[in-house]
Amino acid sequence: MGVSSISTFLEPGEPSNVTYTTSSIPKVSSISVEYSCIIAMAWVSWKAVFGATSYTVVAADDSGMSLTCTSTDTTCQISSLSCGERYNVRITAIADCQSTSDTSYTFETAPCPPKDPRVYLECSSNVILFSWASTNNTAYYIAMAVDSDVETRECVTVDTSCYFINTGCGKRYSFTVSSVFSGGQNCDSGQTDSVVIRTAPCLPQNIHTAVDCSIGTALTSWDAAEGALTYTVEAHGNQRDFYNCSSHNTSCTLTGLDCGDSLSVWIAASDDTCMTDHVLGEVVDTVPCSPQDVSAVETCSSNSATLSWLTSNGAVFYIGVATHSNGSVYTCTAMATECEFQGLRCGETYDAYVIATSLACNSTESEHVTLQTAPCAPVGVGVTRDCAMNFATVSWQTLLAGGLYTVVLEDEHGAALNCSTSLNTCTVPNLHCGVIYNVTVTRHDGHCRSLRSTAIQIQPVPCDPQNVTTLLQCDTNVATVTWNASAGASGYTAIANTDGRQQNLASCHSTGTSCQLTSLPCGMRLNVTVLAEGATCNSSSETSAAVLTAPCIPTHVTASLNCTSKIASITWYSALGATGYFAKAEGNHGHKTSCDSTNTHCDISDLQCGQDYSITVAGVNGGCKGPASQSVTLVSAPCIPVLNDVALNCSSRSAVVMWSSSGLSPDVFSVSAVNIQGGQLDCGPLNGHSCVVDGLQCGHMYTFSVNATQGLCTSSANNTLQRQTAPCPPQNILSRINCGNNTVSVSWSRGNGTLSFTSTLDCSNGQTYICKTTETRCDITNLPCGQTCTVRVVAEGQSCNSSIGTGSNVTTGPCVPQNVSPNLSCSSNIATVSWGNSQGAELYSVTAISVNGLSANCTSSSTSCDLSTLTCGETYTITVKAKGSNCNSENSALVQVQSAPCPPQNIQYRINCGNNTASVSWSRGNGTLSFTSTLDCSNGQTYICKTTETGCDITNLPCGQSCMVRVVAEGQSCNSSIGTGTNVTTEQCVPGHVQGSVDCASGNVSISWDQSVGAVSYMAVAQGNGGYASVCHSTETPCVFSDLLCGLNYSIAVSASGETCSTAPSQPVVLSAVSCKPQNVSAQLSCDTNAAIVTWEPSDNVVHHTVQAVGTDGHRINCTSSGYSCTLLSLHCGQNYNLIVTALDGICDNSNTHLVLQSAPCAPSSVQTFLLCDIHNGSVVFLSWQHANEVESYMAVGVSNDGHSSSCNTSTTYCALQGLQCGQIYNVSVLSLGYGCGSVKSAVSQVQTAPCPPQNVDIQMQCELGSVVVSWSQAEDASQFRVELESHSTGVISSCNSNSTQCSITHLPCGESFNLSVVALRGNCQSQPSSGLNISSAPCAPQGVNGTLDCVTNSAWVSWDVDKGAESYTVLAIGDDGQNSNCSTTNSTCNVPDLGCGKSYTFHVTASIAACLSPPSNTFNLETAPCALSSIVVVAECRSHVILVQWQRAQIGNSLYIATAEGQDRSLLSCNSATSSCKLTDVQCGMEYTIIVAASSNQCSGLRSPPYKISTAPCQPMAVEVHTDCQSKAALVSWEPSYVAQSYLLTAVGKDGNVITCNTSNSTCMLTDLRCSNTYNLSVSASNENCTSLPSPNVTFHTLPCTPNNLTLRVHCGNSSASLSWAASTGAVAYVGIAQSGNATTVYCQSTNTSCTLQGLVCGTVYNFTVQASDGICNSSFSEPLTDGADLCPPGGLRAIPHTVVNDTQIMRASWSAVDCPDSEYLLELRGRILDITQALFDVASYWTSRTFFEIPLPCGSSYSATVRAQNSASSSVPSAAVSGTTVPCAPQNVTFSASLSVVTWNQSVFATNYTVYLVTSSSRTKLCMTPQLHCSLTNISSGHIVATASNSAGESEDSSPVLVTAGRRR
Repeated sequence: MGVSSISTFLEPGEPSNVTYTTSSIPKVSSISVEYSCIIAMAWVSWKAVFGATSYTVVAADDSGMSLTCTSTDTTCQISSLSCGERYNVRITAIADCQSTSDTSYTFETAPCPPKDPRVYLECSSNVILFSWASTNNTAYYIAMAVDSDVETRECVTVDTSCYFINTGCGKRYSFTVSSVFSGGQNCDSGQTDSVVIRTAPCLPQNIHTAVDCSIGTALTSWDAAEGALTYTVEAHGNQRDFYNCSSHNTSCTLTGLDCGDSLSVWIAASDDTCMTDHVLGEVVDTVPCSPQDVSAVETCSSNSATLSWLTSNGAVFYIGVATHSNGSVYTCTAMATECEFQGLRCGETYDAYVIATSLACNSTESEHVTLQTAPCAPVGVGVTRDCAMNFATVSWQTLLAGGLYTVVLEDEHGAALNCSTSLNTCTVPNLHCGVIYNVTVTRHDGHCRSLRSTAIQIQPVPCDPQNVTTLLQCDTNVATVTWNASAGASGYTAIANTDGRQQNLASCHSTGTSCQLTSLPCGMRLNVTVLAEGATCNSSSETSAAVLTAPCIPTHVTASLNCTSKIASITWYSALGATGYFAKAEGNHGHKTSCDSTNTHCDISDLQCGQDYSITVAGVNGGCKGPASQSVTLVSAPCIPVLNDVALNCSSRSAVVMWSSSGLSPDVFSVSAVNIQGGQLDCGPLNGHSCVVDGLQCGHMYTFSVNATQGLCTSSANNTLQRQTAPCPPQNILSRINCGNNTVSVSWSRGNGTLSFTSTLDCSNGQTYICKTTETRCDITNLPCGQTCTVRVVAEGQSCNSSIGTGSNVTTGPCVPQNVSPNLSCSSNIATVSWGNSQGAELYSVTAISVNGLSANCTSSSTSCDLSTLTCGETYTITVKAKGSNCNSENSALVQVQSAPCPPQNIQYRINCGNNTASVSWSRGNGTLSFTSTLDCSNGQTYICKTTETGCDITNLPCGQSCMVRVVAEGQSCNSSIGTGTNVTTEQCVPGHVQGSVDCASGNVSISWDQSVGAVSYMAVAQGNGGYASVCHSTETPCVFSDLLCGLNYSIAVSASGETCSTAPSQPVVLSAVSCKPQNVSAQLSCDTNAAIVTWEPSDNVVHHTVQAVGTDGHRINCTSSGYSCTLLSLHCGQNYNLIVTALDGICDNSNTHLVLQSAPCAPSSVQTFLLCDIHNGSVVFLSWQHANEVESYMAVGVSNDGHSSSCNTSTTYCALQGLQCGQIYNVSVLSLGYGCGSVKSAVSQVQTAPCPPQNVDIQMQCELGSVVVSWSQAEDASQFRVELESHSTGVISSCNSNSTQCSITHLPCGESFNLSVVALRGNCQSQPSSGLNISSAPCAPQGVNGTLDCVTNSAWVSWDVDKGAESYTVLAIGDDGQNSNCSTTNSTCNVPDLGCGKSYTFHVTASIAACLSPPSNTFNLETAPCALSSIVVVAECRSHVILVQWQRAQIGNSLYIATAEGQDRSLLSCNSATSSCKLTDVQCGMEYTIIVAASSNQCSGLRSPPYKISTAPCQPMAVEVHTDCQSKAALVSWEPSYVAQSYLLTAVGKDGNVITCNTSNSTCMLTDLRCSNTYNLSVSASNENCTSLPSPNVTFHTLPCTPNNLTLRVHCGNSSASLSWAASTGAVAYVGIAQSGNATTVYCQSTNTSCTLQGLVCGTVYNFTVQASDGICNSSFSEPLTDGADLCPPGGLRAIPHTVVNDTQIMRASWSAVDCPDSEYLLELRGRILDITQALFDVASYWTSRTFFEIPLPCGSSYSATVRAQNSASSSVPSAAVSGTTVPCAPQNVTFSASLSVVTWNQSVFATNYTVYLVTSSSRTKLCMTPQLHCSLTNISSGHIVATASNSAGESEDSSPVLVTAGRRR
């Protein structure tokens, strides 16, 4: 220490120093340590201690170990710090003494590496637990795992262990861990030494097991599993529980397998530590067991055999094999335990066995058994019959020795005769007459009976005819003989002879029970007998009846007429056998009369006039009248003529008289005409039926008459006719015009004979105007204006008119002016009127009258005029009138002109707050249509508004401007002068510089702006792009939105409010709110590619989305998209995937959305096929495959190259494709059907089906060689062909094989028919036989040939035995002169015609079929009768029943000649005469007669003529039938053909008059072009060369119904139905309604009425609706379609929820339920009333949207009614049920505050239920009161602004205009 003194100058002097030493120094304080974990050092620092010379620092750990350092400074470095320790630092200050500090500092060092690292593996889950010992000073641990693929995993934990999950199987993992220092500095302890462990092996994949069918073992193979050292295979069967094998490789063989077992194969992989779970492989079937207890089933079938056996384990189906000793192999297949072999040969033995198959393997053959078919039916069966002994002998071929044969003769009633023998013949006695027997033979071999042989018939011996009767046709002397049918008779012969039976006078033959005996001699008694004929035998006895023939024909008939009495006298010679006579007269007009007499004369008195009568006489004998005599002709007296008409010729004053006569034409006629004064005019006599009477006088009535004269007789006049001649012409014609109506009055004087008059005006316009009257004057009206016309009058009589009378000309009044047009001059207000020229006008006058009664006029001789005294703003109506010399026109059409409008007055203005609009108003002047208002503002701009009202709003004005108001009125064509108002000033400007920002954490949006001068408060509005809005109120310039919706872009604008006005919103700033979570996330799986499209609802502002998918097998996949979807490719089949969708916007990322997706099922694998080609209904392919994951069922599909397909469905792993087409290669695949996917297809394999049956099989018979050549088309898939011929009678089969396309079979027996078939062969497959062909070998030569001569027709009847192999026979007769004749037939007899007389003929018969002829039969000879008479002449008339035969008589002798005619049906006609002619009567239509004349009754005598052939008229066609073809809409008409017809004419007449004809030579005709719904009457007539038949009886048929029309449709949305109606179709009994969509889906309904309902329509689908009518047989065409969609129902669940209120507008959010219809859109419609004012209506709608909600702003204080409609591409719904409501009330108006009363009042707000009053300051908003009243009392109110709101159930309104309140002192 030292002391110094200080001078006055403040300078110290020298010090005086003294030294003093203390006993201690202060302690160290304020220690700090800086630790570095990287170099394990610490820097200690402290504050210096006064007096200390050095310091010692000691750092001691918790165990007492310490580190020190010494320093003379205030810092010291401690090194070699241990890890994981806690050090306490103390400092000692050292001087001469030491000072130990009480202050210490503690710090920790970085942790040591963890010790004792251990790992533990859980084999089942591959979860690894890694643990270690804890370390000090550790914040947390980081454990690392590195696998063998150098993929690193990290686990951060505060614990001393980590679980590693989702580790890969079969991998080697190395684990380390480090401790992280809790003191920070990014220090850790460093890693421990690694610990290694291997995870459990992976599961084996692609497990496949194949059975070796030959040795019965199963080889299982798989892919190597990572980490596996060994594999264990286990198989569990249904019969034996356990098989196993082990392997170090990737395959293993299971041995000792039982047959017919189904094995579940499991495999597990293992290493030294772990074994995996057992993995199930495919199910495999062992070789099926061989069928046991195979035996033959006794069926005694001749062409099939059946095997049965016990069920074999493992068999899917069975294959039976039967082998014949010739090597032929037959197979059958069955899924049951019985199988039938088809197509075996009768009487043969087969070796048979069965194998079982599982499709993959076949069993061994079963034990063999022997099959025996039943014996063959006997062949070569023949029958001979003994007619006399009445027995039959049956014989047959003996093919095999032994056995018993049984012959059965069975009649049609089942009664049978039989005999049995072991030989090859057998005789059956006592056959019954008239019975047809079917003869069959069977053979019994001791075990089975054969089938019956082919039945042959024994023709019966006919029984004797009974009840023979006769009936005589007296006029033709033809006797009809009838009898009862005789059993077994094929024909009958009736014979007439005299009592002595020396001579057969007539005979007839018939196949029925009657025939006619013709050419019977007149006046004789004859006996008639009937003989029954069989095929081989005739009846044994005869029965008879008697007949008395008619009298002979009277001759020399004469007739005469008494003209006065008109009686005819008839005489004749007597006739042989007649006891009386009958005379008949028949007129040519159909009149008939007669007289009877027992003498040879009689009189007829009732003849009709003017007819030619044919008179005949017939003899009468008892009750029988004989044939009539030759007719004589008699003409009756003439008839009185009938006066038909008198035709006047008015111009020539003559008349043509016409008459008619009902009888024969008389010789002459005479006509007379007499008038009232007695004057007469005549014409005639003449021969015609008309004449002309000339010289008739005008205006007279004449009476006309006519009579007829014939010979000396003249008829009286029958009737008279009167005619009036033409009247005399009119005189003194006068005319006069009526101006008022342009009518001309014409008058005249009347002439004789006038009934009426016609007056005409021919005018200068070329038109003629007519007036008709019975008076002597007439008014012609409606004449055209300005015309000069000529007057003419004609008098009209009863049938004629007079000549024309002409009067003087007349002129009509002028025309009304047209095309009147005014033209206004706006400056002078003068209107110039113009018009078109009017005919007949000399002067025009114009008049204009206003609606207020003002008028203006002008006159002109031209076509224009000026109106100069018009008043402004008036509408004038202008007319023009034309004046003529005598008449004036009517006024022209009215036209209007508007004068210039008057200018506007009282112009006023008002500024409208909030929209910068100035409202200008004024008073209207007259004539104004519209106004133009302008504001000329201080910014130099002009603002214009146009309107038709007396006020106008000028919008978009700039803020803060001063403007001048002007208004102009606009008229129809002119404007007024300008009206000027005072100046107006616009409102203040809006806030500017609006800015905003988003807080990602809270989602709030902050907004700020520049202050607006004069603003009291601000309102910021955020408008979202989805329609949502939010409002923020503030008295300052910032504001925060906290309720904005996510994912929307917001347009934010600010408006300022002053004392009276609020500004418009500012320029908006656009901000994006935080993005939303992905919504409506869905995943759509593509089953074909196993890819998934993940979609989500569009969200604004999202940059992109990421999708992560994790499958149940650990498979991971992801995708990223900037759109609305993302595709996950290459999903594993049969897995469930967890999907996470994340939305990223680049600023604020959002949370995730989760969903689950099922991938497509796996495709079937190891598909195997097995072909069965001998199935009768087509080839069958059996398929099997391995089971696939997540498969519900399977569908196997086979598709051929030509598109044919077959499929089968199953839930097992096998099924069969049936009905496959032959000769095709099918692409076969199996589809997995999962729960969400349609199908997943396996690999395709090919199967070739059995060959098709050979086509175009053709045969060529080689008749002379007894062989057949068969050919066919080449089949590409066949390697060989086999042809088989099977005999119909013997069953013997002949065959040949060929590698080409033809083959020959020889040595065919004659007269046999065969079934021919061809099959194609390929390997073990055989096609179905070709379509069966029946062929026949050449027929055998006919046997038993003989013949007889028919002398009438000079023809020969030849007969023979029928051979069953022949189709037809031909008989050839060869004359000794080389001339031939022949006939052909299908029967056993034939008539050879046209043989020459006096010749010898050689006859033989050949049998034929279509392709072959037999050899000729044995021959025989016949000689025809010698020639005698010369040729004859035959005369026949159409439709006559008489043929006149004439011949030349012999020169000598007086013989009786008999003419005989034989028809083609062997019926006979005859007549006899001693002269040179006779008449054949009862001639039938449709016959061809062969006629000869013989000179005696011995028809084969030499005195006979050559035959003459003649055809009669065709018969009326019968059995007419009509068959309508529904498809072609035509009708096929058929009828029985007429033997002699050459053509037919068909006529069909519809009920509507439509006529259709058809001319044809056939007996059928197709009618086309028939009208629908029509009824036709149809008839047919036949014609030959000369004659035409009568038409057939009418046949009525109906055409198919017309197509329905007038379709109407009403679709019902609620039940997916539609009501269809239409107009009825005539003839329809039922209808079918059809609705067909574009994808060919069809819906039907049926009805017997004209409407029906279609059910089951798919909503939103477009259908074509048609109707088809049916008459029960045919259907009409489909109607023209109506196209419509199945209607949508209106959406349900409509709700309307009110939201935010902005600017007196409330957002209304409507939502509804979706309709059940695809691709639907919705339209929301709202209609309502604003402020409950009936005139203030609104009608708003959304756009069409697929969403089920929409937001629409509505005005406050409005009532509304909301509906929603739905639509899609097909149709739209009706509106839904309406939902009604009200919006929030508008803010209260006229809010006032009374300071003295402290009361706030306001006006009522519409729809308000409550009102709330707030106090608003710059920092707060306080509710003061709430009331339903219109006032509120306040207490303790402070300064601020008072606002009021109105509220109801829809919410609270915006604030009213603020009212400033200032708080004052109170006493």
